[in-house]
Amino acid sequence: MPRTTNTSLPSRAVILLLLAASPAAAADITGRVVAVESGDTIKLAITDGGSVTVRLSDIGAPQGSGFYAPSSRQLLKNMVLDKTVRIETSGSEGKDRIVGHVYRGLLDVNLELVRAGAAWFCVESACRQNLSAASRESQADDHPSPLRTRTALA
Repeated sequence: MPRTTNTSLPSRAVILLLLAASPAAAADITGRVVAVESGDTIKLAITDGGSVTVRLSDIGAPQGSGFYAPSSRQLLKNMVLDKTVRIETSGSEGKDRIVGHVYRGLLDVNLELVRAGAAWFCVESACRQNLSAASRESQADDHPSPLRTRTALA
């Protein structure tokens, strides 16, 4: 029986090492989205055969099975699942997750999730003020948003 190896560990190690060596400089990685774990977390297959988990930066989304989490997750799936995306990395969360801004071509995925009301702007960790403006516009819009209650309480 052929021996299988986990090729994702070296890939993650290289990405996290680059982030640790130069935290001020954002590294870009490109890959295909193979899973959407929640409304703000994806799994990316990268070119060397490995994979990495990516937490979308500057935003938060409902988690679990309640409070519009399935709708938020589905919108993100519709945008990126099985698509090639570019991640502008900005940090890491532990040894197995990176944090980054996601782009599918010219589409700013993080921004579109906030505009649609499927995620909210996280003031505590944000570096992109255009997400703050989009969050305010989403709340002021005449269209009902399932997450307006959550953003109003934050």
